[in-house]
Amino acid sequence: MQVGAFANHDNAASLVTRLKRGGFDNSFIASSTEGHATLYRVRIGPLDGPGQFDSVSTGLRKIGVNDSRLVVEN
Repeated sequence: MQVGAFANHDNAASLVTRLKRGGFDNSFIASSTEGHATLYRVRIGPLDGPGQFDSVSTGLRKIGVNDSRLVVEN
């Protein structure tokens, strides 16, 4: 599950800290570089399936994080 994407690492780290304080201990930063730009994606996971996504989304809204997306990695 992705809950944010940032060009600045400090902003991503701040969101991870907020998530961990909210009980989302499995939150982390995944970074990728394209050209000269690095993108820092804040993710939670792994999740067991769509049902857990719904549950986590509800918990995120309770701490004010309203934008999340399901990410499937191979």
